[in-house]
Amino acid sequence: MEWKTDEIRAAEQAFDDALSAAEKAVAEVRLEPARPATAEEIEALEQYANSADAPKEWRAVAERVAGGQLTWAAIANGDTVSDPVVMAALDATAVAAEEREAAAEDEEQTTIFRKAW
Repeated sequence: MEWKTDEIRAAEQAFDDALSAAEKAVAEVRLEPARPATAEEIEALEQYANSADAPKEWRAVAERVAGGQLTWAAIANGDTVSDPVVMAALDATAVAAEEREAAAEDEEQTTIFRKAW
């Protein structure tokens, strides 16, 4: 005796179809060659990483580049996404950007509030 109803079987089939389509889309994206970073983009990354504005995690990345373990081009081209030091720097950059955005929104709301009074 089969316990699955027609609705359950239909839902499973719909799920399997959606999963297959998603897996196919991911495979196609992985096959698309990415445009390599330009010299200007690589230089901008290096300048940012060595700037006072960059999160401290970028210093560890810069040390690894200086030591020959990584290159700025490899980082800019996304070839180092499995490197935990690079990922920590990228994550820290994203967090810093979110914090700057939140601070800007707070400042904007404060300005609006002050003007209203």
